[in-house]
Amino acid sequence: MDRPSLLRALSSSLVLLLVACSQAPATESDTADTTEPQAVSTSSSSDATTGTSDDSTTDDSSTGGAEHPCAMCGPDEFCQWVGADDACVGYPEVQCVPLPPGCDRHTICSLDCVHQICGGYQCGYADPCEFGDAVLCAQNNRCDPWDPDACRTEGTTCLPVSRDDDPFADRWSCVPVPAPGVPVGEPCTVTSDGSWSWGDCAPGAVCSRVDADTAQGICTARCTGSPDAPECADPATHCQVWGDDELEIHLCEPTCDPLAGPAACPMGQVCVGLDPVCVPDISGDGGAYTEVCSATNDCDPGHLCVSTEYVPTCNPADPSCCTPYCDLSQPACPPELMCLSPYADGEAPPDLENFGHCLVPL
Repeated sequence: MDRPSLLRALSSSLVLLLVACSQAPATESDTADTTEPQAVSTSSSSDATTGTSDDSTTDDSSTGGAEHPCAMCGPDEFCQWVGADDACVGYPEVQCVPLPPGCDRHTICSLDCVHQICGGYQCGYADPCEFGDAVLCAQNNRCDPWDPDACRTEGTTCLPVSRDDDPFADRWSCVPVPAPGVPVGEPCTVTSDGSWSWGDCAPGAVCSRVDADTAQGICTARCTGSPDAPECADPATHCQVWGDDELEIHLCEPTCDPLAGPAACPMGQVCVGLDPVCVPDISGDGGAYTEVCSATNDCDPGHLCVSTEYVPTCNPADPSCCTPYCDLSQPACPPELMCLSPYADGEAPPDLENFGHCLVPL
C-alpha cells in the first residue's frame, strides 16, 4: 500500500513580507563564490579609467599585457562586470555605467551605493581575473539562508524578501539588519526600502503569518543546522518547511497532538504534518470531511488534506479533500475507511504511535 502524501508545501499559508539583498566590498575569494551577475544598461564610454590603480594594463597571461577593458570608462562611470566568473581567457566582459546619484569612486562600496547599483545590498568588487575593480552584482541578489556568513557585509543579514506590491516572499536576499530587532514570539512589522519589504525580527527569526492589511506578524525562530538535518533550539518546536523549490523557508513551529482536535492548537490554528506542528487555519468556511482542499492546513482541526483516491466518498473531480485523523488504539472512521498509520513500521515519532488517519487501502 502506497503511503499517501500528507504534507503539501504552502507559500500561501505564510504571508511573509520580506525582501532585498545586501553586501559591501567583496574580497577576491568572495567573487569566486558569486553567481553569474545581472547586466545593467550601458552608457557612452571614454578613454579614462576608473580603476584603483593608474596602471591600466596587466601582466596576466590571459590578457597578453593589453589595456584593461575598464580603461574605456569615464570619470563619472563605473565598470560593470557582466561576464561569467570563469571568463578569464582574454578580456572580461564589462560595460561602463553612470555612477548613481550621490556616489563616487570613494563611496561606491557603501551599502546605499551598492543598493542603487545592484538593486539589493549584495555585490562584489574586483573582477575574478584579478586585474580591475569591475563591480560584480550577484544574480537576483540571492543569498543562502544556511550560510552563517551569507552576506559577508557588516550590518546586513539574509532574510526572505518580497516586492513592495507583493505580500509573498519570493527569494532570500541580503538586507540591513533590523535595529534593534524584535525577539522570537513578539509581534513584528514589515519594513521597506521603497522597492523591497522584509520583517523587523532580530537575526535568527523571520516575520511570519503577516496580515496583508496591517503588515503585522509574529517573529518565528528559523531552523538551524542544514537542509538535510534541520534543528530547533526550543524542544517544544519542530522544523517545518514552507514554500517550494523556488523559496523554502524553515521555521521552528510549536509541536502539537493531532488527536486533540481543536484543543491541539491556539484559536485560528490547526495541528498538521507528519511531525505535527501548529500552523494558521486557512480553511475558512470549508475544511470539513470530504470537502475539497488545496493545502495541509486547508482542513478543519482534526482533519488533513489527502489525495481523493484515498477517500472514495470525496468528489473524484477534486485533486484533494479532507479526511479525519484517528486513534489507532481506538479506531473510529467513516464507513469504507480504515484507520491507518502515516508512518512505515517502527518509524512513528515518540508519542505518535497511535496517530492515524482515515483512508481506504490501495
